[in-house]
Amino acid sequence: MTLSRDVWRWLQSLELSALVRHPKWDLANGYVIGLVLHRYFPRSLPNTCFVNGCSHQTRSSNWRLLRHLLQPGVPSGVIEGTMHCRRGAAETLIDLLFRSLTHRSTDGLADSINRSFDDEEYQRLLQLHQRSNSAVAISAGISLSEYRHLPLCLLRARARKARTCPPSSFSMQDGRSERGTW
Repeated sequence: MTLSRDVWRWLQSLELSALVRHPKWDLANGYVIGLVLHRYFPRSLPNTCFVNGCSHQTRSSNWRLLRHLLQPGVPSGVIEGTMHCRRGAAETLIDLLFRSLTHRSTDGLADSINRSFDDEEYQRLLQLHQRSNSAVAISAGISLSEYRHLPLCLLRARARKARTCPPSSFSMQDGRSERGTW
């Protein structure tokens, strides 16, 4: 998926401090999206909120700020796909921003707004013997940033569960049944 010429011209006309050459990689940390939104809303969104970096912590903090601004008009799947470098997600997000900020239409990515950004559709088209096995599907379907994010979600869910359960309900037997054997 590529961006239309109008969208490229619009991005260049904004004269951002960060260049966009490969949207999939350049938009993943949220810094460029923050610069674009700062250009249109300078008072409500200070430029100093966003950090240009590639660590998971930097991405998470940038996207946490951007979610509140983008969430009503942009599906969460597009935001997650852009953050985790899914194919077509960054282009869809930039196209949506272009449409909403400039009130112009493009001939492009309207059909990909509500789709999931994985290769499930492609795998269905293949014959059964050509499809990916489980190991390949898991490694291709989860990016490194998602892998790093996943344990945090599981730990938070376990901590929430621990806060809601009374302390007397914990025992060594509960831990053994979860893990199998010690």
